[in-house]
Amino acid sequence: MALTADLTREEHRTKAMAMIGITIGITFSLSLVLSPLLNSVLGVPGIFAMIGVLAIIAMAVVKFVIPDPAITRFHSDTEAGHGHFGEVLRTRICCV
Repeated sequence: MALTADLTREEHRTKAMAMIGITIGITFSLSLVLSPLLNSVLGVPGIFAMIGVLAIIAMAVVKFVIPDPAITRFHSDTEAGHGHFGEVLRTRICCV
């Protein structure tokens, strides 16, 4: 998500983050449907091997396909600020 924040303009960042969230949700849903089929074809050891291969492919895509950001900078809408922690601790919450 930090790389997405660095590679997108601020006006498109919300859409990019939403696409990441949608992709995670769809992948989770597909995994519930496809896991019994994968288990019958590959077995549990095969699923773990497939996950390892897919992780290596994903790392290669990030390294060789996705461009490096020109400038890495702080984005207030995607990262926590160091000065805000004390402010949060000092804030009083009134319970009624």
